[in-house]
Amino acid sequence: MNEPRDRIYVNVERRPQEPAPRKPKKPSKRQKAMRVLVTTFVILVLALVACGIVIAVNLSQIWAKPEVDDSMTAELPEEEEDDIAGLPEVSFEQGEVTAIPKTESEVDILMLGVDNRNKGKFSGRSDVMMYLRVDPAKKQLKMASFMRDTLVNIEGHGKNKLNSAYSFGGVDLIYSTFEKSFGLKPDYYMVVNFYGMEDIIDSLGGVNVKVEKNELEWLNININEINNEDPSGKAKNINKAGELHLNGRQAVAYMRIRHPGFDDGRIKRQQTVLKALFNEMRNVSVGEIPDILGALVQYVRTDMPLGAMIDLASAVRGVDSSGLKMFRYPEKYKNGSYNKSSVVQPEDFATEYSKLMDFLNQ
Repeated sequence: MNEPRDRIYVNVERRPQEPAPRKPKKPSKRQKAMRVLVTTFVILVLALVACGIVIAVNLSQIWAKPEVDDSMTAELPEEEEDDIAGLPEVSFEQGEVTAIPKTESEVDILMLGVDNRNKGKFSGRSDVMMYLRVDPAKKQLKMASFMRDTLVNIEGHGKNKLNSAYSFGGVDLIYSTFEKSFGLKPDYYMVVNFYGMEDIIDSLGGVNVKVEKNELEWLNININEINNEDPSGKAKNINKAGELHLNGRQAVAYMRIRHPGFDDGRIKRQQTVLKALFNEMRNVSVGEIPDILGALVQYVRTDMPLGAMIDLASAVRGVDSSGLKMFRYPEKYKNGSYNKSSVVQPEDFATEYSKLMDFLNQ
């Protein structure tokens, strides 16, 4: 985690000093704009969970589309073997979908966290998938998390888990899958390698999280696993439950916990960390901006132009924690097995799909 980074310089205009008696200076318009831009960028990225080793991405490559080649599936890390004992076999079920409407001022971003432990790579399964809708008029950020094991139809690959679409065909195929499965057409994408979030959280000084007793064992298992993967930045085990201040590696280990609660529990932990960091980001000082940007740009690929980022920054300026809305799809689901894999399906597709539409259009 201690590899050298490209140095990033931020030019911040300062107002002339007033003669004595000196008073604390208010941030300039440019300083405020930089804070908001960083806050927006971090909000987008922190919706994605990461864990493990660092990758390094040249700053100029942040707008490069992640490449898709025949090696993508070959490079996939091994998944935990699915335990399908006792799970009923299911058939694919999907009702009618329509294009989910949005206003002209709303902006939709599909955010993906990819599972690839190779440095500089953005191929792999998208084990974190969030659909973000920015609503400037209502000063809201709406984040819909999609369970990775949701059974969908992937064009050219048949029925499979939702998180496989990106690994099979990159951004284009995951776009197609979201449109055909949910009626969602994002304006932009943002892809983050799983293993960069540690630095991002550390650049913000860590996060306060309430750790439950039944999470402690799994938290420490994950910490030890990450320490073994990357001995350069070992984190200490956690010895007690309660409200704790976690560093980047500990927070990443917390977000990786699948037990208790499996994917449902993991999504809730992701959202817990995100909410805490959202509040931290609103207090980012100008002096912290270079380190935060330095942490962010190494791990991100997006097609969002700089101008759109600045516009988006302006749109979320007035958003507070009450304007951060979260939802999980499907909210009510059933577990089953399909093609020797454990999968998730909505209890009733029409009902759960209607909830998704209502959430994004509230």
